[in-house]
Amino acid sequence: MQNKQIVRQIKRAVRVIGSTLGPKGHLVAITTVNPNTKKSETILTKDGYKVSQNLTWDDAGTNFVRQVCKRQVREVGDGTTSVAVLLGHLLDYSLKDLYVLQRHIPLLHKWLQNHAECAITRDALYNIAMVSSNGDAQISDVVSDVVFRNGKDGHYIVQERETAGIVSEQIKGYVLDSGYSHQAFVNTKSGVEMKNPVVLVKQFISLADIGNVATAAIKENRPFLCVGQCDEQALASLVQNHLNGVGQFCNIAPKEIGAKRADIDADLAVIAPYITRVHCTRHGATFEYAKNKDIDKLIDTIKNDIKTMSGAEKAWCKDRLARLESKIAKIYVGAETSAQMVEIKDRLEDSILAVLQAYDGYVRGGGLALQDFSPTRHKVWRVIHRAVGVDNVPMSVIEPANLVYQTFKTAVEQAILIKRTQYAI
Repeated sequence: MQNKQIVRQIKRAVRVIGSTLGPKGHLVAITTVNPNTKKSETILTKDGYKVSQNLTWDDAGTNFVRQVCKRQVREVGDGTTSVAVLLGHLLDYSLKDLYVLQRHIPLLHKWLQNHAECAITRDALYNIAMVSSNGDAQISDVVSDVVFRNGKDGHYIVQERETAGIVSEQIKGYVLDSGYSHQAFVNTKSGVEMKNPVVLVKQFISLADIGNVATAAIKENRPFLCVGQCDEQALASLVQNHLNGVGQFCNIAPKEIGAKRADIDADLAVIAPYITRVHCTRHGATFEYAKNKDIDKLIDTIKNDIKTMSGAEKAWCKDRLARLESKIAKIYVGAETSAQMVEIKDRLEDSILAVLQAYDGYVRGGGLALQDFSPTRHKVWRVIHRAVGVDNVPMSVIEPANLVYQTFKTAVEQAILIKRTQYAI
């Protein structure tokens, strides 16, 4: 297969993905199979990444675009549509022109850093969310509010609800993504409620481990909660004693493994003596606790460790901080139909990612930034202007500097690879 055929395949894929770009982007209908009902259903989405991963063409060019979008999500978390569209336009130029652009990538990074604004206001975040959500004022208001309150390191959970509309809830306390291990522990309509419990945290829990601690909790007339993987005897004992009315008992078995599990155990061990209330459902648990010096010291330690981390390890530590500092927000989304639900959730999640990127610094517009940065006034810079469609986007569009840089860098590098490819087997 000659290079020209690969380019045609890429541009065909880019044409579909690019139709979702910008505040005037269109929806794309995707037919999928529901894993529960095993029946086909159609979803509507404006999420460029979801569109790229569901393209039905199985050829070299389409697969390459999928890989580029995956890389963009892994490295930046947003801008998949932009990087695909930019890649498609850059393929119109020669290798010589692309190498000129590649040499100027460090200069672009420096230029964006110098022109990025520093002040993050709620209005600025609202503008970013408004563009990313296709002008949806309700999404923009909710997203800008929760992100401005919790910041870039906050933890944001999007869940479905039965009634139409979008509402948010600020979670107070440490959140664990695992619920009660047995239905018998449920004592309210919403799950398990415990006040001032005695808490045992251990990775593997046997009957001998819970004996003395549970007895002490019963004498003090306090609930007993153990967090860890109980063996059969220990779990059976907790269930039986709870059903017999000996006391209030519950077990939570965290689903994380390895280093993440060790970190969760360490966090819970610190906050356990200060827990005032526990609310637990089948799918998660929230621990409310009183602030103290031990927890503040743990937070400071994690913040210092983050400075030397990168990638997934750094992201996980930021997640731990969000839990310990109670910077967690749940956003509930409801719609009349399942297709509408998916479409709204996609726009909502895109808006959250775009707004979070703004904390790396933002510029007045991604396309305008690339248009203004032209140290050599090289003709190739004009393609950037056309690719992002600046003429169709208001001057008030705000886009993160880091996102602009990473998107452009990825597009140029991948365009060079394609231009150097002659055959695909």
